[in-house]
Amino acid sequence: MKINYNWLQSYIAEPLPAPIELAEKIIFGAFEVENMDEIEAGSTILDIKTLPDRNHDCLSHQGVAREVAGLLGLTLNDMSQYYKIPDAVPTQLQVQINTPLCHRYMARIVRGITVGTSPDWVVEHLQSIGVTSVNNIVDAYNIVMYDCGQPCFISDLKSLNNNTLSVDSVVYPYNQVPTDQTTDIVLHIGNFNATAVRKQSHELNIPADVTKRFENEITPELCSYAMTELSALVAEMCPEAVFEEIVDMYPSPVSQSHVVFTMDYINTKLGTTLSSTDISGILDRYAYEYAQEGDTFTVAVPYERLDITGPHDMVEEIGRVYGYNNITPQMLPVTPVVQNDTYTKIQAIRADMISKGYYEVYNYTFTKKGDYEVARGPVGKSALRTKLLPGLEISYEMNRLNKDFLEIDNMKIFEIGSVFPSTGEVVHVAWMDGKQKFEMSIDEYVTTNNLSPETVLELPGFNNVQFTEWSDYPGVSRDVAVWVPEGVTMESVQDIINKHTGQYLVRGPRLFDTFTKDGKTSYAFRMVFQAQNKTLSESDITPIMENIYTALRDAGYEIR
Repeated sequence: MKINYNWLQSYIAEPLPAPIELAEKIIFGAFEVENMDEIEAGSTILDIKTLPDRNHDCLSHQGVAREVAGLLGLTLNDMSQYYKIPDAVPTQLQVQINTPLCHRYMARIVRGITVGTSPDWVVEHLQSIGVTSVNNIVDAYNIVMYDCGQPCFISDLKSLNNNTLSVDSVVYPYNQVPTDQTTDIVLHIGNFNATAVRKQSHELNIPADVTKRFENEITPELCSYAMTELSALVAEMCPEAVFEEIVDMYPSPVSQSHVVFTMDYINTKLGTTLSSTDISGILDRYAYEYAQEGDTFTVAVPYERLDITGPHDMVEEIGRVYGYNNITPQMLPVTPVVQNDTYTKIQAIRADMISKGYYEVYNYTFTKKGDYEVARGPVGKSALRTKLLPGLEISYEMNRLNKDFLEIDNMKIFEIGSVFPSTGEVVHVAWMDGKQKFEMSIDEYVTTNNLSPETVLELPGFNNVQFTEWSDYPGVSRDVAVWVPEGVTMESVQDIINKHTGQYLVRGPRLFDTFTKDGKTSYAFRMVFQAQNKTLSESDITPIMENIYTALRDAGYEIR
């Protein structure tokens, strides 16, 4: 939100600090000031990034002025006292709200206006914040939106049918912009559902600045002020105009909320020793209406402060005004952590399994059949599992087929997870290898294996592990076994193979068998070849293997 320093000053009775000092105060007490630019009109533009929870009241000069006045303890001017509007005459205008998405709608007819250029001050105000002047009538509703934050609109009276204005959506109807031929107009001020505006803004072609304010939810109470300001601006630019009475449709007026808190509550949350006088002083600076009984405060929340919903919000409000930099950091009280028996048992079992060479897998809780069905489970899996082993068996087979890629000779896997038999949820552990498979409750496992959950083994760490995308094409496994003189190391043979494996090697060479006989040692290595862009054929693999065989023979080794 671009804020004109001089425009802001008009809201403050006392002189504001210099722009650079003001920006610093705003940064440390309220919002981020992203940029500052001096302009030819002798002012400075502050580009302020308001917080999401304050967009409903601070996307305007008036809102920022209210915040600045509170931060600095300055006096906020009531600009409405300067608005001069002629006495209204009776009206035949009718407003019909036909959607629950419209919370309030105000309209009034103004006759005898003259469309022309705007006064210099209006043009300068708008241009300073990047808005182009169109004509005095269009500029009037733009000034109101950037001044108080309430989007509004002015349409030609001719767009109405029988003096009846029908509100059917979350956008101002009859969007016929006044031209130099227009003499009679309708002033529109509305409040709409924030979510609906955000969803429909593109479809309904709602201007971005209008959407920004409505989608952040502004109070319907702001409509009255905006209508007064808009009427005064039109009256100033068209002094001969005749104003009819305002039609105000407000089906469900909002009620003012109140927040109750104590001095001790504030100090406990902030870690401060503020007195009740300190707290009341902060409330007075922001012009809060409140009642005080001893150390208890009852604050009437301003209609525009939709972010204040409870005493916790007043903690933040008082804390930021007092200054978080003025609060001495304190260590929070430490509450002893209660150990979770189930979790410690799971950790002990996991550590025990890993120490025995098992790898952990995770399978789906949903399955085809079970004692408990779910209303919206995955397609074909509408029940909760009653056993871990069925899923574990599938995982075992899938991993067994890829054991060369995983570089695992003896596939051993386990799973710890919840199962749902008819008696209710219980946590099981299941494990299997090529010879056996078991499943039991975690309590049974802890007892059978004499584990002590209080002393959990530390799990191995994995540093600098990087994921490499799997190829969509199948891999090819090849083994090579050689006789070498006793004393030749496995690493030296592996190094020769590595130098001749070519571009397709993805795993290995990995030693999977070795033995010594008659003064010679046998080393057997396994390799996996795979391409990212095709299925490898024998014509791709054979030359690579021949190169490896040749290199090993040249080294004086015998291919088995």
